[in-house]
Amino acid sequence: MLATIQHLGFVAGDHLYKFPLVGPILKKAGAIVLSNQGGERAQEVLNGGIARLRNEGRHVLIYPEGNLSAPGEKHRYRSGVFHLYDRLERPCVPVATNLGLAWDRQSYAKTPGTVTVEFLEPIAPGRDKEDFMSELERRIETRTDALVAQGLIR
Repeated sequence: MLATIQHLGFVAGDHLYKFPLVGPILKKAGAIVLSNQGGERAQEVLNGGIARLRNEGRHVLIYPEGNLSAPGEKHRYRSGVFHLYDRLERPCVPVATNLGLAWDRQSYAKTPGTVTVEFLEPIAPGRDKEDFMSELERRIETRTDALVAQGLIR
């Protein structure tokens, strides 16, 4: 994504530091790195990052579940994605992918194959939290399930 989208900022979990070289990449890319445990400190870091990204005019990438999930695995969407959407007052472009078919986030091993990343219709700014969160999840999960099913057929 960093190579494809200009002016991209992103939110990442601190669990990514366990992968070699990822820490320096996160720092160089100006990522907002949050504790996966959440809490007040994570909220402070997020707020500071939102202000910085707004000032820099960057697009923002975030996994709303807080991590990459295995195909078929479902996690609740975290409220930080709404705070970004609400505070930045920009459209939110949901992204669906079948990346989990090739990359088991628990392993360094990768499975050969074609990974699809699909940008979906933007969600206009101004929705309330409940409406935004349910629409975001519906769009991402529906399309991701279809991409995973297509990937399994190949």
